[in-house]
Amino acid sequence: MRIGVVVAGTACAGALLLVRCGTSGTSPPDGGSEASTSTDAGQSFPVHAACASPTITTAGPITVDAGVVGPQIAATYGGTEAAVVYIHAQLPQSSVELQRLTQGGSLLDRVTVAGVTQPDGFMGVGAATDGHVYIVCSMTTPSISMRCSSISMATGAVTPGISIAPAGGGSIAYGVSGFVVAYSAPGQPLPTVNVQRLGSDAKAIGSPVMIGNNEANPIVTATSSGYLVTANSTLRVNRLGPDLQTKGSIGFSAGIPFGFAGVAASSDVVGADWIDPDAGAVRGAIATGSTGLPLNIGNTTCTTGSPASVAGGLSSFAFTWSPGDAGIAYGAYDTSGSLLGTALTPAFGAPCAAQTIVAVGDGFLIFGLAQTGLAVFHVGCP
Repeated sequence: MRIGVVVAGTACAGALLLVRCGTSGTSPPDGGSEASTSTDAGQSFPVHAACASPTITTAGPITVDAGVVGPQIAATYGGTEAAVVYIHAQLPQSSVELQRLTQGGSLLDRVTVAGVTQPDGFMGVGAATDGHVYIVCSMTTPSISMRCSSISMATGAVTPGISIAPAGGGSIAYGVSGFVVAYSAPGQPLPTVNVQRLGSDAKAIGSPVMIGNNEANPIVTATSSGYLVTANSTLRVNRLGPDLQTKGSIGFSAGIPFGFAGVAASSDVVGADWIDPDAGAVRGAIATGSTGLPLNIGNTTCTTGSPASVAGGLSSFAFTWSPGDAGIAYGAYDTSGSLLGTALTPAFGAPCAAQTIVAVGDGFLIFGLAQTGLAVFHVGCP
């Protein structure tokens, strides 16, 4: 299961970029200009560029007294603060938690977004923000339902929103048409992939748009001109316009057995990564047109989980992945596919565990599952 964990970053040493509010696939405006080109996506936030040789420091950590955290995490940045969303299981209860942080990774308050009791549990989460509210979506199992809630950044108040059953997924992005959630629903002869606009109260605006089928857990990401939605079964990423209608697609090579681990955008350039366990590799691709330029990002012994993530930014992408032993590796590429510097492997996070990276005003925050909660690291660039 891969619920959307893709977020915007930048990567040209020393540059600043205005990024459209939210994560779970936020992106910079066209051309990386100093003013947002959006007419209806609200305020934009400046984030710092990724760099070839960052300074990585320990922040957080986020700890739980009992139970376990996982299996999926999502992160977002709202201009003045960041947030990470995770699942905390302390049987017979399971809850979705939102932890707010400064852009440097210092902990602020924590909010419980939703809770269920066995036999139900949570399988995945997604998160996005417009700088005023967080929208958090989650999927429950075995009941197979998707629910979303709005959390006020000013007060921390949680307002329940849309709930769909049966439905799978819950990836959410904030872009040119506001909040958009992607999910799968039963269909004949195959499950359908749907996207739905949400208001700041996490409730539906209009009717859902069906964009495909045979995709269990689609990922949605915002671009400067619309949105992206994955189609793992056909190894493609669909491009959607502001009206959520399909405008084209991007094809990727074979070797994505578990689906995409992450998808991000740099303006309208697309970056993606995934695990290829047969080759012991983390693969990636960068696409400006209809075909992805393949990348060999790194080696891994991981065969399960979601041990990779990607953030997009000004003319480049930042990737993280687990080599399979200790630590999470980091690497940055420009949009032509050239590696910036050399990959780093700081020793943090559990082997082959879920992770995500989010761009903030002075660099990036990386989150990785750990024994007692979540490890948090700040990636600073000059």
